Amino acid sequence: MRFSCILEFESIVFRTFLPFSGPLLLLSFGTSANFYIDLGVYFAISLLLLIFIKGRYERIDV
Repeated sequence: MRFSCILEFESIVFRTFLPFSGPLLLLSFGTSANFYIDLGVYFAISLLLLIFIKGRYERIDV
């Protein structure tokens, strides 16, 4: 059951962010002269979006 929930979560994330990841990557590479800064910013934004989506689709019981 837990494995299917993880797969469903991953499919939601990939369907949501895969169409936007290419243009975002190109835009971020065009703005800065430093490749590693662009890559770090892109992955930081992606991580924040993943955390946001996970919080919306997963209820945490305290």
